[in-house]
Amino acid sequence: MTARAGVQSRSPEARAQPADVVNRFLGGVAVASVFLAPLAAAATPTPSPALDTVLVAPADPGFADDPNALAFPEGIFTAPQWAAVAGTNAPQVEDQLHCDGFITGYARAWLDKANNHIVTQAVVAFSGGKGAGNLLTYLAGNVTNTQYFSHAISVSGIDSAGGAHFANPAGPVYADQIWFTKGNDYFYLAVLSPKDDIGDLAPTQAKRQFDVAPAYTIPPAQWPENTSTSGFSWSGALGSVAWIALAVAAVVIAVVIAAVFLLSRQRPAPAAAYASMSWTVQMSADGNYWWDGAAWRDASRDVPPSAQRSGDGYYWWDGRAWRLVPKPPS
Repeated sequence: MTARAGVQSRSPEARAQPADVVNRFLGGVAVASVFLAPLAAAATPTPSPALDTVLVAPADPGFADDPNALAFPEGIFTAPQWAAVAGTNAPQVEDQLHCDGFITGYARAWLDKANNHIVTQAVVAFSGGKGAGNLLTYLAGNVTNTQYFSHAISVSGIDSAGGAHFANPAGPVYADQIWFTKGNDYFYLAVLSPKDDIGDLAPTQAKRQFDVAPAYTIPPAQWPENTSTSGFSWSGALGSVAWIALAVAAVVIAVVIAAVFLLSRQRPAPAAAYASMSWTVQMSADGNYWWDGAAWRDASRDVPPSAQRSGDGYYWWDGRAWRLVPKPPS
């Protein structure tokens, strides 16, 4: 990733922890992505205007740019980086993104330290409006099955918009997620807080983003659906498990994992204060212990019952890295 202009400098300590999380989180998919050739057209169009000019910051001046709030690096991201949140389904998800015309994505995040609110936004350019619309349609149809789903959110003035409120009072973590399309571009934003005090920040920001976004970043005359009779069915390409991993994990799990990590650094609080809204294991800051709901357990001796296991059963996922399953005592 290239250096990002406009990001405030931070101390080495502030940069090290998020970088380690990102590297470990994405490292498992790096090797697989080398062998995956894009299935899109050979001549990949370039979005114009560039995606780094598309996202708009929250209107409240209390929000400051904070790349540490993202589960992958702020700025331009690739299909492998986005697909990495799907875990073991990452190669299939990446392959499907290319098939449906993924070009590139761009993400930013802002933090309001006074209220402990996080706003994350992303825009993804597809080669045509159909690719962006298919992803949005699938997400809208499956989000109600996501853990901690509370209720739907409507956004006036955006016909394609959908949204949902998620609540985990035990965390505590609360999140409003909104997604919409405009032209060939797919947008999503998330507002997160340790309190249920988000209000209408998410729909207000979504409408603000929609109004300033360009009508398209790839001219409609170049869209595959306008230049060819061949089509592609997103929902028919893979089973529902793989698509729930992409649509729901990318929009909910990845954002919340990063939010829990970031919020835990913003004020002095026990590590148990912010439990993840997803299936990830809650680890101590040093990574040596995991929280079982009542006490801290030694990660070198015990494996959380809910932890994801590797296919061979020799490793378990702690939300940051794969760990070797300890041998039972002789």
